Amino acid sequence: FRRRWITNAILTSTLVFAACAPSKDIEFRPTGAEHIVNGQSLGSKTASKNEPLARSVVALIAIHQDSEALCTGTILSDDIILTAAHCVENHSQKDLEKIRVVFSQNLKPKPATTGLNPDFVRKVDRFAQNPSWGKQLASGRGDLALVHFEGGLPAGFSPVRLASPGIELELNTEVRLVGYGVTDGIKNKGAGVLRETETTVMSSLSPTEIVTDGRRTSVCFGDSGGPAFSMQNGLWVQWGVASSVMNQECNQASIHTEIMSYLPWIKLTAAQLRLK
Repeated sequence: FRRRWITNAILTSTLVFAACAPSKDIEFRPTGAEHIVNGQSLGSKTASKNEPLARSVVALIAIHQDSEALCTGTILSDDIILTAAHCVENHSQKDLEKIRVVFSQNLKPKPATTGLNPDFVRKVDRFAQNPSWGKQLASGRGDLALVHFEGGLPAGFSPVRLASPGIELELNTEVRLVGYGVTDGIKNKGAGVLRETETTVMSSLSPTEIVTDGRRTSVCFGDSGGPAFSMQNGLWVQWGVASSVMNQECNQASIHTEIMSYLPWIKLTAAQLRLK
């Protein structure tokens, strides 16, 4: 992509990770059709009937003592999920029984890990964070993780298409964002229904961190790890992973980790996870 740097005041805001802190309605009780800020619902529980992109998107749920934390991810294969590194930040390999992959467009009205058909829930047995995560590098933070799960894919779900390195992400490129997160960042309400929205590229923070416009519509908490798509050769392909937002209201801009630079790491790490 061609870098275009933001020069306005939004860069003075503190970056806020766009997911995984427990929210007030994280147990997914009915709260209405809310999700990605100003987004549109992807349809019914059976992804294959309504929206092709939804066939490749999953929820990643971490169970805490008194709550459940939510992230979004995409399917790379029948045993690997791509998500954000901070979505598994507080978990060691020893407490993986607390993490589940959920294949459903609607996590309501019951708690996702106990109220859904077990055929659509998978256990996580290992994960790997990108080695750049946690470091202050000029190339970016590397907010990416691969999650290995057991049990294969339910019917109707399939791997995502990843963008090739030649994709253009210039200023005003139209992008589509998908996730399970809240619609109200202040009240932490509205999580649990898979939704999508469309916005545009604003700029970049680093060679691998792309800024998308959030003033009209945006990702928010719970959408972390979720995909950013754009058109390549007439197809929607995933070029980014939701990482953070500029403010608590989720109405300025959002940051996505560009994955094309990390394709060698993704390929190698996925193979290593399968061998363990």
